[in-house]
Amino acid sequence: MGRETSPIFYKKGVKRLTLGEAKRKIMIELDESGEVDALENIGDYSAKLPDIFNTVQKELAMFCKPVEKVKDIAVRNGCYVEPDDCYEIKAIYNGTKRMTFEKVADTIKINNGTYKMVYEAIPANIDENTEDDYEFEIDVDCQEAMIHGVCAQICINDEPELYQTYFERYNLAIANINDKLSKSSKLTFVGGVNL
Repeated sequence: MGRETSPIFYKKGVKRLTLGEAKRKIMIELDESGEVDALENIGDYSAKLPDIFNTVQKELAMFCKPVEKVKDIAVRNGCYVEPDDCYEIKAIYNGTKRMTFEKVADTIKINNGTYKMVYEAIPANIDENTEDDYEFEIDVDCQEAMIHGVCAQICINDEPELYQTYFERYNLAIANINDKLSKSSKLTFVGGVNL
């Protein structure tokens, strides 16, 4: 039985990075550094990349900018089992009305009906069988940080100075994302406004 997933609502017109494109960016980045012969080490790097991409993507989604998904749910018998990729439920709506619910383990207790659930998701696992056309679930803002994080992890044992450079770039990219998030304001009206 496959993993239950939900559609992700992306910003219109935004191109998402694929695994194949990210692998090419990593090789170009390492080759341009002049410190590592990326073509000579391509076999070793290719074997490491799936696990590293998986770790860095999840780290960014969990601690930097969550992957937000929206799913239509139908509740029967007062219970609904959350999707496998659910990290945290942000809200459940009936139309525009925010519903109250109780969560017990991975089960949501709420009145029977049809709702829209908004939740933070854990990105899909990336392994050696993941196709190169897989599109990363992390926000586009996090994709540059991911490239630096993966480069840092590749260099961690063999190229300590290069590791430090990429790790600093990774942390700077995360700081920029967090700064951008802290400066953006979010305003939500519930119930309308009388003018």
